[in-house]
Amino acid sequence: DGPEDRVSVVDEGPQVAQQQFLEMVWGHELYGAHFFNVIVLSCGLSMPTDLRIAFNHSGMWVFDMDYNKKHSFGYADIYRWGGSSSQFSLIIWNTASESTFELKLATAQAADMAGIILDYINAIMEATQQEG
Repeated sequence: DGPEDRVSVVDEGPQVAQQQFLEMVWGHELYGAHFFNVIVLSCGLSMPTDLRIAFNHSGMWVFDMDYNKKHSFGYADIYRWGGSSSQFSLIIWNTASESTFELKLATAQAADMAGIILDYINAIMEATQQEG
């Protein structure tokens, strides 16, 4: 397969290009994730101070600032969450230690983070009820 054998995306048109792009990224584990830059105020695990937290359909992802994955947690592992205008806190189950820990973050986007968690949990619950 050389470049001359490939059909140009430009020749296909924007709708085809959009469809091809979506098909390519749809299966990625972080598809649709919402990312937040945060500062760790306290944590029960070893983590860098500056993090990128992401939420999507499968849970919460914790990355360093270079997008190296440090941890991930499903929504079933997030026991409690909430925040103020400057902080966001989560109580998370740590399977390795079989205990919970608090992840306290500095962020101005606590309300957005809380809303996204609630939206995903509600969607998961609704989908589960429709299956059963």
